[in-house]
Amino acid sequence: MRKRWLMLLILIILLASISIYFVSCSKDTIYLEKSQQELDYKDEIMNNLRIVSTDYKNRYVSSSDSEVFVNHIVSYMGSELGYDVSIQRYYVSSVDSITCNIECTKDSPSDKQIILACQWDNCYSSFDNANPDGAYESGAAIATLMAIAKELKDKDLKYDLKIVFFGCAVQSYYGSEYYFGQMSEKEKEDTLLVINLAMIGAGDNTYMYSRDFSTNYNDTFYSIAEANELGFTKVPLDKRIISSTFSNELSYDYVHIGMFGNQNIFMNNSIPTINYLSINWKDKSNPAYTEISGKDNVFETPNDTYQNMIDRVGEEVIKERLNNILKSVVLSLDEYYSFVEQDLYNPTEINSFFLSDKAYYIGTIAVKILAVAVLYIILTKMQSIIQHNKGEYLKMFSQSNNLETFESQQQEEIDPFSDTKNDNDINDDIFQ
Repeated sequence: MRKRWLMLLILIILLASISIYFVSCSKDTIYLEKSQQELDYKDEIMNNLRIVSTDYKNRYVSSSDSEVFVNHIVSYMGSELGYDVSIQRYYVSSVDSITCNIECTKDSPSDKQIILACQWDNCYSSFDNANPDGAYESGAAIATLMAIAKELKDKDLKYDLKIVFFGCAVQSYYGSEYYFGQMSEKEKEDTLLVINLAMIGAGDNTYMYSRDFSTNYNDTFYSIAEANELGFTKVPLDKRIISSTFSNELSYDYVHIGMFGNQNIFMNNSIPTINYLSINWKDKSNPAYTEISGKDNVFETPNDTYQNMIDRVGEEVIKERLNNILKSVVLSLDEYYSFVEQDLYNPTEINSFFLSDKAYYIGTIAVKILAVAVLYIILTKMQSIIQHNKGEYLKMFSQSNNLETFESQQQEEIDPFSDTKNDNDINDDIFQ
């Protein structure tokens, strides 16, 4: 009896934890009409990807060719699109080199700002005996962000727009950390949202990761994507934690692939963020994450090339995926922005609880413990039922045996055809 009460208490605690984890950050479902905007940048994005990947493959910090690529971006964003472009230079001691962030600004009457970002450096091309293009990381992100910048340049936005190409992402995202460190406190307070494009286009699924618990604005981004049939996949609860950190500035002691990106420093300082990435979070065949089920990962390997990306996924699939990311960003920040805006001022309700960044751990552990507890209760109940049924069966069997024995004994005592006599038999001699 005491064991049952203990199990009931554990279940109540677990259900309370899960209720806080899920219910506290839930929101009403919004219903949106499909947009009528024609946003077809498929060919332009693919052309951008080809140029960035093949003409500027040596875009890494210590390369002399990196300045050529920086000038290419500055010319496109400034001269062609009309953004106010500035270059933020800084020294990187680990590679004894100077590199930069490229900030492109579109002003508005508002004091608030939204940042769209990606890294411009090639993760792997500086390695010996390897000269990959860096198409998956980060050519596709650069190509897509260039097209997004083109679409948004003439939009009447309700916030300042900053499009930032971060350098030095290979060195633990030092470029974005440096950029954040140079921001004033007011700029940080006025930053409504940071959207980062990471490894996109070449995985099985496309995700929009915001936090390890549900956020209102992320739910709205997914609602917008669903209304416009953009084919995004929901972020799963189990994200394959990597038990190591890549920065001493983090306030939490775990990371997973969704956190790897230039948005991380902003997320770590409680600024709303979304990270677009293309992988397969459900596939468990690789230790940390899987890009494409049944194939080796190419992230940070010599196989991250433009042609290999096409061979693995298909050109039309890449075009569709990258254009859908463009649609998601543009529609969320323009046509549907009124829905997103109210969420950004109330990004999530879970911050009112003590859980904060530990929500992911608590929620995951609670779910797993609950599953084990339920299984234990079911097995215990089944065992009890089996024991009870066994006892009843044995009792019935025993009674049946006793009855058979009794009937057998009665039959033996009164059988008139038996040749055996006992004390109760009538002596036939008296009739003689």
